[in-house]
Parts: sequence; structure tokens; C-alpha cells
Amino acid sequence: MERRAAARPPAAEKEADAPDFVLEDFLPHRLAVVSARAHRLFARAYTDQAGLSIAEWQVLSVLARSGDLSATDVARQAAMDKVKVSRAVRSLMERRLLRRAEDRRDRRVRRLAITAHGRRVQARMMPLAYALESEMLGPLSVDDRDRLRVVLSRLERHLAALGADAAEAEDAD
Repeated sequence: MERRAAARPPAAEKEADAPDFVLEDFLPHRLAVVSARAHRLFARAYTDQAGLSIAEWQVLSVLARSGDLSATDVARQAAMDKVKVSRAVRSLMERRLLRRAEDRRDRRVRRLAITAHGRRVQARMMPLAYALESEMLGPLSVDDRDRLRVVLSRLERHLAALGADAAEAEDAD
């Protein structure tokens, strides 16, 4: 049976209620657990299928969809840490899945682009990605899946409005 979040106690009562806190019912913890499990499922499959890490897959996917971008833009679009993007880019360039070029308008900026080989690898991975997503969402009805996407989008926008994205950028620096 699914537990519902209880109303939060007033600030004065929080200390007295602290022993009743159940980490496993705390939404941020539950989201982290679900995310970690999904991450492991996808990481194993991407490594087995194409020798890609999750970060490498994300970088390829962002560039396949958006075209040439700076590493900072890739990190922002994928909500990734700059260090992870940098490592993924280095690995993908070594494997000739990405190339880097000087920006025509601003020579200080280096743009990343997916190569034809990178595009083929990314496209070949799409059926696996969709199959894993479907398997992961297996116990949910189509309506549940739609509601989950809507709720996650709403929560993501709200967290951004609260400044969570700015805090992440500060943490990465």
C-alpha cells in the first residue's frame, strides 16, 4: 500500500518529531533511489551494447538533437556536471564520435559536433533506450506514465524557479 506524505509539523514541533522521520518515505531520497537504480540499469546496457557511459550517451544525444554546441551548453541542456561533460567529450573525441571546432563568430569558444560515426552509434542505441524505458515503466499504465511525465515536468520547472539550477551550477564550480 502506498504511503501518503503526512502534513509537516510546525517548526516548533519538528525537533520532538525527529525520531519519527523515515528516510525511505522522504521524497528527495525516494527520487534519488529510483534515479540510481534506473542509472545502473541503463549504464549496464549502454556499456554492454556500445561501450558508452551514461554521460557519453547524454552528450551524444544532446548533440544529435541540438547540433553544434559548446560544452557549457551541453552541460546545461543535459543538467550535467561540467567535469562529467568534459570527461565524456574527451572519450568521445578519442573514439571519433565527436569533433571540436572553433566557433566562427567567437574564436574563444570551442563547439562540439557529433560525427557521422557518432550519429550512427547514437541512432543504433535508440531502440535499446526506448526498450529499457518501457521495461522500467512496465508496472505503470499508459495514464500513469502520462501523469508521471506531467508531474515530473511541473516539479522540474518549480525547482528551477526556486533556484535549484543555480545551486547546481555553484556546486559544480
